[in-house]
Amino acid sequence: MKRVRWTVAVGLWLALASGVQAEPAPDKARAEQLFEEARVLLAQKQYAPACAKLQESLQLDRQLGTQLHLGHCHEKQGDLLRAHRAFQGAAELAAARNREGAHEAREAVARERAASLEPRLSILELRLAEPSAELQVELDGAPLARSELGRPIPKIQLSGTVSLLAQAPAREAGPAGIVRL
Repeated sequence: MKRVRWTVAVGLWLALASGVQAEPAPDKARAEQLFEEARVLLAQKQYAPACAKLQESLQLDRQLGTQLHLGHCHEKQGDLLRAHRAFQGAAELAAARNREGAHEAREAVARERAASLEPRLSILELRLAEPSAELQVELDGAPLARSELGRPIPKIQLSGTVSLLAQAPAREAGPAGIVRL
């Protein structure tokens, strides 16, 4: 008889616990608050603070809607490069969800928004004659991911000074002191 009571008590507790909505995690709640504040700022055409709030929200809780809003915000602000990157990030996030079986239509929207900006961007492509795992490449002080090498990199401005730094530990010295990486 004790075993039956215990089973009933545990079953009742599980049923009650599953019906109770848990409070959102603090980061998620803060991210939602920042998102809503940013939407108000966007409506007021206050793009700089809106973009900052969306970026902070995204860091706390990466959501597709936030990523899309961030792209829109940067585009309205006139920062086409960041807008393009945000839309590409949204497309990648939606694609990952689709690979997991979701039917995320916003992937196409994000890709279309990114593509619509491309004619207004300058494009830079870096190709390596001999790729090296140790090679670190920076463009204008920002590290480039290995996936960015060998494919077009959108840049909003290629006039003026562009800083390119590539470094890797030397492995061997070739003829006439040429260092092969």
